[in-house]
Amino acid sequence: MAEHDSIFVNGPFIAYQSVGTQFIGGTHTHNYPAPDTTHSTDHRVIEDIDFEDLSSSVSPESHSGSLYPFVVPDKLAELNLYSMEEFESMYRAAAAKEAPDFVQFLKQYKQLGVLDFGRRNKKQIFETLQAFFPDEIHYLYNNFIYYF
Repeated sequence: MAEHDSIFVNGPFIAYQSVGTQFIGGTHTHNYPAPDTTHSTDHRVIEDIDFEDLSSSVSPESHSGSLYPFVVPDKLAELNLYSMEEFESMYRAAAAKEAPDFVQFLKQYKQLGVLDFGRRNKKQIFETLQAFFPDEIHYLYNNFIYYF
């Protein structure tokens, strides 16, 4: 590795290597300088990290005020289209539909800013939705991404 290589970590993880390490997330980037030599035994230990607090401040897709995944309650209130209860009911109903209809719902409300997937990829989005709506989503990932 070159002298200035870094490990990029996005999430509540701790990495150690004898190069500079960056923890990237939210609006904060923390740089931990590399040891002076590449064969140093100077191990830096990071303790007392509350990963719940860390992940909520790091993850742009975690929105307090809603238990439904990816919902931005402030944006929903700002648009004044539906109450949170009405939107959650619509969200669950859309999840129970076939993939093209559910994806259309997701895209529509993402464009309005009511849904925010953050930096998650399609597979992570699908897995989150499938875990939240296990009784509603009966199709596989390939069917989901075909329309997403």
